[in-house]
Amino acid sequence: HNPGQVIHSAVSHIPLGPELEQSIPEIKGFTRFSRFFDEVLLSYDDKRFLESNGAYADPGDFKMFSVAFLSGDPDRVFDEPNSLVLSKDFAEKSFGDIDPVNQVMQLEGFFDLKVTGVIENIPANSHLKYDFIVPIVLFERWGTDISDWNYWGTLYTYILLNDDADPALVDGKLEHYLKRFYTDTGDRLYLQALKRIHLHSFGRINYDNYSSLEDIRFI
Repeated sequence: HNPGQVIHSAVSHIPLGPELEQSIPEIKGFTRFSRFFDEVLLSYDDKRFLESNGAYADPGDFKMFSVAFLSGDPDRVFDEPNSLVLSKDFAEKSFGDIDPVNQVMQLEGFFDLKVTGVIENIPANSHLKYDFIVPIVLFERWGTDISDWNYWGTLYTYILLNDDADPALVDGKLEHYLKRFYTDTGDRLYLQALKRIHLHSFGRINYDNYSSLEDIRFI
């Protein structure tokens, strides 16, 4: 909330998910999701691929969403920070008939990432599409403090409520939640049900389609 305007944003602060899980008992899980900013170079042996469809997430991503694993243990694939999970198509393009699990790919010629799982290709009607995904803790290895409440530009937070939780009650707890960290903030949090994202997200700025001030509502 700014004077004369309200900006609705889908992105959130990077420490929000873990903080909510710890402090609100109705929340039983979370995941954060962020896309790679641009094309990156992934290489294996003498093969090199410029890829733009990469993402970061927490381990909760594989529990919260319907991700079908062809190989690897979804409960363990992000045990190590240098882990890498590939889609079926990208795994076949990169490794052919070789089993990708435990193979090492290099990112940007500097970082070694070990393949820990292969998943079915993400369906075209998902808004969380990617060809490869790495743990969000790699943000720290690459220079971002994931405890920094000032970082919120390109990251989405998803929470999973207990089966008997009242979403309206949780929404009430969230409204002024950020005042714990910013006493003078005008920002307020609110929930949006996953099934409403596709058809009911008009006016929300997000990293994927933000283009102009048309995404800002003035009141």
